[in-house]
Amino acid sequence: MLVCKNATRLKSKTMGNEISTLKDLQFDCKLKAMNVKAASDTAVNDGFNNEWVLNNYMVCISECELSTKTLLDHLHQSSDIKGETQSDSC
Repeated sequence: MLVCKNATRLKSKTMGNEISTLKDLQFDCKLKAMNVKAASDTAVNDGFNNEWVLNNYMVCISECELSTKTLLDHLHQSSDIKGETQSDSC
């Protein structure tokens, strides 16, 4: 099963290229992680013999990394905002 580069690629539910809510970011991370798992399984089952499969696996890893960083940035910004709100109220 080939995941990231062709028609079987799982699509994240986003509006345009912007992902704004926490649930959307988490959903995107979940899909990207599932892509990595499927691409990894494909590479292992193929015996790491197919260049396209290996490139696909690397693309999936990169997409997952970017999605995870975006989620972490969002969580960090959210915690900063909550921290400022709590300290301002004292």
